[in-house]
Amino acid sequence: MMATRRDKQVAKTFDRDQNLPVNAVRLEPETLRWVVARCVICGRTHYHGGGAGVVHPRRHLGHRAAYCSARGYLLREADEGETDRILAGAFAFLTAVADDANPERTAALIAEVHAQAVVDVYKGDAL
Repeated sequence: MMATRRDKQVAKTFDRDQNLPVNAVRLEPETLRWVVARCVICGRTHYHGGGAGVVHPRRHLGHRAAYCSARGYLLREADEGETDRILAGAFAFLTAVADDANPERTAALIAEVHAQAVVDVYKGDAL
C-alpha cells in the first residue's frame, strides 16, 4: 500500500512509537533557544531552552513539557545544516573568548548569558 500525502504529513508531526506529537524546531542564533514556530497542538509559538551556550543545544531535543498540553511533545530539528552553521558561529565566539586568557572576562560573559536566560524565563519569552 502506497503512503498518501496525508500519511507523510502525519508521520512528520506524530511519533507513533512514542505516541507523542512532534514539533519541528529551529535554533535561535542570538539566544541558542529552540523555537517552535507553529506548535502542532495549539498553533502558537513556543521557546525551549537550548543550553545557553554551556550545554550543547542538541541535548535539549526530544521529549519536552508542552505549555499548551499536559502530554508534552517531541522536539526535532527542522534543518540540521542550519543548526550546524549557527553552532559553528556560536562556538567560534566562545572559543575566541576562552582563548582571551582572561578567566574573569570569560566567567563574566558566561554569567551574562545565564542572566539573560533567567530574565527571558521571568518575562515569559522562554514559554
